[in-house]
Amino acid sequence: MLLLGCALEGRYWQYYPGGAVAVGAALLLVKISSGILVLSAVAVFPVALWVTDRTRARQAAFLAATAPLLVVALLLAHARSWSALGQYLRAGLAITSGYSAAMSEGGTTAFLWSALWVALAYGALLGALWRQRQPAALLATACLGPLFLAFKHSVVRQAGHAQMFFLFSALVAGTVLLFTDWRPRQWRLPALAALLLAAALYPRLGQDLTGPALVHAGSLRTLLNWRQTSVDLEAASQAALGANRLPAGLLARLRGHTFSIFPWEITWAAPQLENYRPLPVFQSYQAYTAALDEWNAEFVRAPARAPEYIVFGWQAIDDRHPLLDVPATHLALVQHYDAVARFGGHLLLQRRAAPRFRQLRPAGTYTIRRGEPFRAPARPHPLIARIHLNLSLAGHLRNLFYRLADVRILLSGEGAAIGARVPPGVLANGVPLDFVTPDLDSFQRLLSGGPVAPADSFELYGPGLESFGGEVRVELSELPELPLLVPPPPQWGAAGGTLSTLRFELLNESGTSGFGPQETIAISAAERFLTVRGYAYDSLSGTPSAAVYVELDGQRKPAEYGLPSYGVSTMTGQPAYALCGFRWTVPLWRLSTGPHTLRLILVSQDGQRHYLSAEALRIRVAPARAAP
Repeated sequence: MLLLGCALEGRYWQYYPGGAVAVGAALLLVKISSGILVLSAVAVFPVALWVTDRTRARQAAFLAATAPLLVVALLLAHARSWSALGQYLRAGLAITSGYSAAMSEGGTTAFLWSALWVALAYGALLGALWRQRQPAALLATACLGPLFLAFKHSVVRQAGHAQMFFLFSALVAGTVLLFTDWRPRQWRLPALAALLLAAALYPRLGQDLTGPALVHAGSLRTLLNWRQTSVDLEAASQAALGANRLPAGLLARLRGHTFSIFPWEITWAAPQLENYRPLPVFQSYQAYTAALDEWNAEFVRAPARAPEYIVFGWQAIDDRHPLLDVPATHLALVQHYDAVARFGGHLLLQRRAAPRFRQLRPAGTYTIRRGEPFRAPARPHPLIARIHLNLSLAGHLRNLFYRLADVRILLSGEGAAIGARVPPGVLANGVPLDFVTPDLDSFQRLLSGGPVAPADSFELYGPGLESFGGEVRVELSELPELPLLVPPPPQWGAAGGTLSTLRFELLNESGTSGFGPQETIAISAAERFLTVRGYAYDSLSGTPSAAVYVELDGQRKPAEYGLPSYGVSTMTGQPAYALCGFRWTVPLWRLSTGPHTLRLILVSQDGQRHYLSAEALRIRVAPARAAP
């Protein structure tokens, strides 16, 4: 912005937009979105200049047109191959374009109203400068692109990002005012617009601009005493790395072998960086398009590039699933790796001498309506479902100018159900219906050759689904080399009576404590799912459960267990109960109208006994109310 401002006057003005082009091109090697932000201002600048000086506008346009050539030259000098250059650009654009769909997170409308107020005030400043034909109007116009990109980055994921738009708006406004002509009879209108903009920004920035963090004298002393600052930073870095250090036994197992990290905690690699081979998109939650997921999958499949070991941890963000986040990579892991050791929350995967399977065979193509459940036909082999969603026109506009709401998937079968938020762009890579696992224990069992509960249906839902077309194409493929393994019935041990420490707490986000023991709870069919949450622990032995099941009308279904339940550990004073929460979900279309009875079953830690909950829930499915 300073370079473009300097280009407003001067004999050798061309050097300044040329410098801005160079800055934008160089930034593309560091962070593509920042490079795009700079180059958007470079591209708009000659358009604004056309109004006042067409000769200069042509020269500025020529300089802006050299940006792609400079970008290619810099990237080629760094990557040293055309294929690597192409991959970098494709991956960068995929990360940028997929951000607003995969990483969106709801926020308050207060941000939107404040942003609109700032935009109107900036528009007033822009109008005042153009009315007076001030050269600063050209800079203010060129900054519209960066301002929009800053807004888009902030609105997609407001938590931790919303303030960026207001801080950047203040920076833009200050830079524009720096190049404004304040001579007599010229200053009143811009000053009035600047005051209006300051009034819009101050409620969001007042605390930031006057807080002690920006004016504390110690900050200046820290910057000047760089030697001590370096020592302090190194100590802080080592302390942070120590908190994430892998167990000694696992580090010893990795010594002298190549390894990778999944899904993203790369600090685990710090003690042995010389053997670390990162995935191309090394934080898997950012491989949120089909192309990025496939890039990681190709790495896992390639014998010359893939590591001998993968350190696997069960981590996810935004209620997502670490394996549904990257279905192609998930399939490649199952194809080429075995689980060989467990170190607490870390699972060590070792590359197989031969892949588990080599081919996928088409098993049919189907078309369903958006939001309609899909039930797979009976089959002897595991199935993969490639789910093709297409944005509607309204969805494209929302994706471009705002953000897409979340899309979720529920995989269900007779045994269990797994629900999670998913990046819609990766669904076309194929969701494994029959070996998606709910937790680390199940994934270890799968990669050790054991069975997991298969799913025979999926259902897409969530507010973001409204941004896609009405029809969804589903392509099924099967793995003909693998049999469909069904887990044996669970071993319960002897009956041990009832326990009061098995409790339902929530039923579809509503508390259950207000319902009497004989009361039947009505659930509207419009809710589409029944989800129960609560906690369960063995108060007799003072330990968590080995497993928790939900008994539905006498049929026992495994629940997801080991979720945070910090209130229980606080209430009981037992830290061991911090992870004794459970969750179980079933689509309502699998249930009759009822009534149905739900109870909980806890299997003791040693597997020798099982206990029933003292309480039971009675539910019925009520028809959805017609819209008025």
